[in-house]
Amino acid sequence: MIPGNHFGYDVTAFADFMNYNYYFDSNKRFEGTTLYTGLAVGPHYTFNPQSDVQFSVGFSLKMGYNWGYGIVKEYSTQHDDYRFRLERNVVNGGYSVAFAPMVSLSTPFDIGTLGLELGYDSSNFGQGINKLRSSYYSPLKYNSGYLFLGVFIRLHH
Repeated sequence: MIPGNHFGYDVTAFADFMNYNYYFDSNKRFEGTTLYTGLAVGPHYTFNPQSDVQFSVGFSLKMGYNWGYGIVKEYSTQHDDYRFRLERNVVNGGYSVAFAPMVSLSTPFDIGTLGLELGYDSSNFGQGINKLRSSYYSPLKYNSGYLFLGVFIRLHH
C-alpha cells in the first residue's frame, strides 16, 4: 500500500487445489485432482483510505502451471467401497493465466489491514484434468470459474 494514497498492490504466491468425483459406470468411479499454482499480482484502489472501514476494488492477475491426477476405482460388493484401483494417471496441464476482479471491506490495524474480499476467479480447473487419457472413460470436458469470499491480512511497510 502506498502510504496516504488510494492505490496499492499485492504480490501473492498461490496454490489452488480441487477434487472431482465422477461415476461413469455402474461399478466404476473416477477420482480426479487438479492443482494450479503460481504467482498473482493484484492492484487495488481504496476509495476511503483514511476511514476506519475501507472500501476497495481491485483485480488479481494469476499466472501459473497446472497438473492433473486421476484414479479409476472399481466398486466391490458395497457401493462405497473403492479398494480396487484399476488405473492411475498424472499429466502436466501447462501454463495458464487467470483474472479475478474483486471488492473488499477492510479495517486498518498497527502493521496492516484485515479484511473480507468477494469476487470472481476465471481459473479453469479443468485445464489439468482434461488432458488425462484413459481406457475406461472418454476425455473430460470440464471448464470452470468460481465466486469466492476470502479473508485477508495485508501487511504494510
